[in-house]
Amino acid sequence: MPKLVKNHEILENTWQVASQDSTLSEGMWLLGLEQYLAQREANNPNLANLGIILPGDTDPESLAGMPMDVAVIAIDFPAFTDGRGFSLARSLREYFDYSGEIRATGYFLLDQVFYLSRCGFNAFEVGDDANIETLLNALDTFSVKYQAAIDEPQPLFRRRS
Repeated sequence: MPKLVKNHEILENTWQVASQDSTLSEGMWLLGLEQYLAQREANNPNLANLGIILPGDTDPESLAGMPMDVAVIAIDFPAFTDGRGFSLARSLREYFDYSGEIRATGYFLLDQVFYLSRCGFNAFEVGDDANIETLLNALDTFSVKYQAAIDEPQPLFRRRS
């Protein structure tokens, strides 16, 4: 099972990506947006155990009607060279006021973890072969942040005055 780092802590990853034959009554499941909305429309009593997984190329404008009370939104990176997930997380935090867990999944590099956290990611799902200590250290790559971002809304020159 993949490892999970959330808010600088190593946690057990209890969320699974649902397949077509998954029994949604037991466990914690990440569903595609359409499947999640269908479960919400059907008044699934287990809604608190359902999250959303979005492909990194999701258009942020398509999320305008999405409920923002979902526990987890995972953004799947198809390749480490595809940076659209960065923008998607920032849009969720900045324009849609999403305050829950935004999880990075798929193919991202440890070198990108610091910047992912600046865009709004607070959880990272990595494979069993990943070095968790390296990931935790990557979250603190820089001690001073000059630019404004989701994690620090004021640029350095504003914080100094």
